[in-house]
Amino acid sequence: MLPDLRGPIGRMLCAERVFVPWARVGLRLRGAPEVRTLVHTFKYGGDGALAVEAGRWLASGEPPDLGDPLLVPVPVHLRRRLHRGYNQAERIAAGIRDVWHWPLAPRGLVRTAHRGSITGAGRRHRAATLRSCFAPGRGLQGRNVVLVDDVLTTGATVRAAAEAVEAGGGRVVGLAVLVLS
Repeated sequence: MLPDLRGPIGRMLCAERVFVPWARVGLRLRGAPEVRTLVHTFKYGGDGALAVEAGRWLASGEPPDLGDPLLVPVPVHLRRRLHRGYNQAERIAAGIRDVWHWPLAPRGLVRTAHRGSITGAGRRHRAATLRSCFAPGRGLQGRNVVLVDDVLTTGATVRAAAEAVEAGGGRVVGLAVLVLS
C-alpha cells in the first residue's frame, strides 16, 4: 500500500515547507521504496505516460474552489528537457488538467539557468542554487496560479518559482506535488 497523502495530513506536511493557501500532496517518499521506484521510472526511465497517470490520480475527487486557476509546471532547463524528452512536472500537470479541466500553461515559467542536481542538498544550498533560476513566461498577469512539481523536498524550488510567478504579475494560490520527500 502506497503512503497516500492526498488529504489534510499532506496539506499540513506541505505547509511546513511552503506557505501557499492550498496544497495537494500525493505520496510520501520516506520509507517507501516503491514510491522512489515510481518517481525514478517517470523522471529518469522515460515513462512520461506514467507521470500523466500520476497527475490524474493526484487530482482524484472534487477540485478545490480556487476559481479558474492556471496550472503552471515548474520548468526544467532545456538541456535536461532534451535529455529526458519531457518535463515530468508538465506531464503531471497534464494529468491534473484532464481531471479538473483547469487550463495548463506549460510556458508560464522559464528555467533560465542550468544547475547540477541538488538531490541530497540541504535547505541553504538549495535556496542559493535556485536563486534567479526562474523567470516569468507568458500569461501570468492577473492570474491565480497553481504550481505543479514532481517532488517537494525543502520547498526552495517552489519558493523560487513562486517569486517568478509574482514578478510576472500572477498570484500563487496553490501547489500540487506528487511526492513529499
